[in-house]
Amino acid sequence: MTRSLGSGLGLTDDAVADFELVAHELAAALIPVAARDADVRYEYREEAAGIRAVITSHATVASVLHGLGWRLVRSLVTDLAQGCGSFDRTRAGHPVTVGFSWPYPQG
Repeated sequence: MTRSLGSGLGLTDDAVADFELVAHELAAALIPVAARDADVRYEYREEAAGIRAVITSHATVASVLHGLGWRLVRSLVTDLAQGCGSFDRTRAGHPVTVGFSWPYPQG
């Protein structure tokens, strides 16, 4: 889905690969700590300057982005933000949101 979106919006092949890598890296950070029966949801919005991606889930830990993956993602995107709410007993996890912006190609 991410690859198709990037290609459809006119990103270069390299940018599409990087965009897809970021989405995969964020999923790879969320899935191992996902609460039981949690969904990982991706939302993409077109904005004036680029694409805004928001990924949400429920995680068993409060912080899901750290280490090498965090540095990799941080080097590729703008406006990276991670939010985490208080533990939700009914969902058996913390509501987690990770968002980032990907600029449209210049030119």
